[in-house]
Amino acid sequence: MLLRRFEDQQVVPWRNGGGVTREIAVGTGADAASDMLWRVSAATVAAAGPFSRFEGIDRTLAVIAGNGLVLVTGAERVTLTTDSAPYSFDGETDIDAYNVDGSTIDLNVMTRRGHFVHAIKCIRSAAPVTITGQQDVTMLFFCAETEISAPGINTAARMGDALLDIGRGDVVRLSAKVQVDAYLIEIAQAHPR
Repeated sequence: MLLRRFEDQQVVPWRNGGGVTREIAVGTGADAASDMLWRVSAATVAAAGPFSRFEGIDRTLAVIAGNGLVLVTGAERVTLTTDSAPYSFDGETDIDAYNVDGSTIDLNVMTRRGHFVHAIKCIRSAAPVTITGQQDVTMLFFCAETEISAPGINTAARMGDALLDIGRGDVVRLSAKVQVDAYLIEIAQAHPR
């Protein structure tokens, strides 16, 4: 397991040049049309504008900081806040994003359709939480200070840190002074149909 600190995450420009994102973890391979098979990142949305298009990619967003984000696609408007469930959509979808009031930070999980699938779950609990790795790729993204206890790791995570490489069967215990506030991200190979 590896705790990737916020400040150690690579900052890369958006595909459309409209901003930057912090790459938390990326899976690559030569067997896909693109090098990226999956990616987990956190983007700061500072101004209104279109989302980058990602052909053949399934995406899920969760707002982790700020007053919210309004996504507009055709006649549909979706407002996401830190209390909203993660929102999933196709990477080919034309989406314009607007901040509710000031900058917003979103957690973005992407997987190449037909190769990988993903799930993202918000964990908020005043009581300690135990996570057991069950997928090909399992990680935790932290939205508040959290104590981590796992094989080889006893430390505190801060907002924006991520615990990577949680193996199948690995047990991670989380606790916090106020509440555990994190996202569990699981990525698995897609089964052929």
